[in-house]
Amino acid sequence: MYLKHIIDSSGKNTLKVSKDLAIMGSAPRLSDNPMGQVIDQHEYIIRCNAAPLIPHVSGYRTSIRFVNDSNYDKFVSLETKINVVGFGKCAYHPPRREAWLPKDNVYSFDHFKGDSIWANKTLESIGLETRFSEKIMKYVHQADWPPDGCPYRVHPRMGLRAILIAVDSGIKPTLYGFDDVMDEKYAHFWGGGHSHGLGWEEINAQGHEIESEMRIIKELRDKDLVTWV
Repeated sequence: MYLKHIIDSSGKNTLKVSKDLAIMGSAPRLSDNPMGQVIDQHEYIIRCNAAPLIPHVSGYRTSIRFVNDSNYDKFVSLETKINVVGFGKCAYHPPRREAWLPKDNVYSFDHFKGDSIWANKTLESIGLETRFSEKIMKYVHQADWPPDGCPYRVHPRMGLRAILIAVDSGIKPTLYGFDDVMDEKYAHFWGGGHSHGLGWEEINAQGHEIESEMRIIKELRDKDLVTWV
């Protein structure tokens, strides 16, 4: 089966996975409950950005990396068979777009990267309440932002984006390293350098809606659309 919302250089959905799919978060709870061997037994494993590989804690196998702009160059330059997913329509750095098109293991989102409209449509598709704002949050570069006139909207972070894509593709993914934050609100944003050591208010200011993301994951769990470990 193929993941929806992800395209190759010809614009087709060709990134293949199976229903035995793990999606890795990077919450500190991983170190409290090391599951590296269990995680590596999954047929396909999605990791996000530069999440480290710690064999006994988070495993060492990776099938797909969902990356943002700051991690793109690092992973597409590696001589590896790992598939890399990044950018999207109206990429934040359009001049780099041509660089990835010829690569067989590099894919793009088929939607605007910072796109609450896409996120809400996907939530509707899987039967969840729409939760993201569609208003422009800010301009990162006053002079040249947004590129090509595309608005910078609230956008889900890579972990949640991977989860929504998997569920909308008919997969019930197993989630590791995602905190049960509704019981201890936002605790995983503090200390240890997690999320660059920023608090949830600062992450929100960067164009995210943290509480919306957490409630979405909780709703996915309640509806048995994901396996949360």
